[in-house]
Amino acid sequence: SVGSEYGLGSGSGGGPLEIVDLDKNGTMDLLLGGPAGLRWFKNTRGSFAPGGVLAADGSGDFIVTDIDNDGFLDIVFSTGESVSVLHNRGAGEWERSDELFASAAPGSGPLAAWDADADGDLDVALRGADGAIAVWINEGGNANRSITITAQGIGDNKFGIGAKVEILAGALRQKFEWTRPVPLVVGLGGRETVQSVRFLWPSGVLQDEVNLPSAETAAIVQLDRKGTSCPLLYAWRDGGWRFVTDFLGGAAIGYQQAPGVFSTPDTDEYVLIEGGLSEQDGWLRLRLNNQLEEVIWFDQAELVI
Repeated sequence: SVGSEYGLGSGSGGGPLEIVDLDKNGTMDLLLGGPAGLRWFKNTRGSFAPGGVLAADGSGDFIVTDIDNDGFLDIVFSTGESVSVLHNRGAGEWERSDELFASAAPGSGPLAAWDADADGDLDVALRGADGAIAVWINEGGNANRSITITAQGIGDNKFGIGAKVEILAGALRQKFEWTRPVPLVVGLGGRETVQSVRFLWPSGVLQDEVNLPSAETAAIVQLDRKGTSCPLLYAWRDGGWRFVTDFLGGAAIGYQQAPGVFSTPDTDEYVLIEGGLSEQDGWLRLRLNNQLEEVIWFDQAELVI
């Protein structure tokens, strides 16, 4: 099976699934619920390794949320009868609390987390066994700082769903995938400033917003820029690097013209270097590069004089 091939085992039975960076290493892990309990599979860049059973009785629904704004993602989960919390203490350490939702109706399960009262911490909606929804307001989670982020797509969907978001605030690093049309609330602990919020929009546009204060809403509007481009050619002339042109625009591999029909790459091009080249230490220098998140390779380049 595909699961066995990538280190997930071949167990039977289905259950809830979350894709989340639990260990803050910049790769998305898998969190699975079901009859075998609440299981964590760590992303090892190409496959998954067992991170352990976090709750043997975690057979029901769960959500991942930083319930105390300390910068570590916690887990609210259902045992089928009650609702409990696993507090992430970092370095693979978890602390269980059964008291926060002790008065929840039997058979309740977590449904979603969002800042319902706009006070800077995440509240939780529980779904009862009868289908009724109850919102539990987080009292005290905002003792730590947080930043609220909204996304507005321009070249992508309006809510930015599908974007990859990376947060850098001092030693805190956290990666998210934007999956719902609601603001993202990120716990910062005691940190006052977020040095960088990096968006990789679904279309491939990379965008950084820097030096954002905590306790405020950062409204991120997608920049109107291309996510792909041609290779760029620079030449050394008159004591510095000079832009010459882009080139090989017809050499892209995998460009789809119609369903099941791909273009034939045009893989060679002659470029005139207007203005010529200047010698530097006995060399004529050219640079061929790309400034976006693409893979570019050349198997031959020749200077014709």
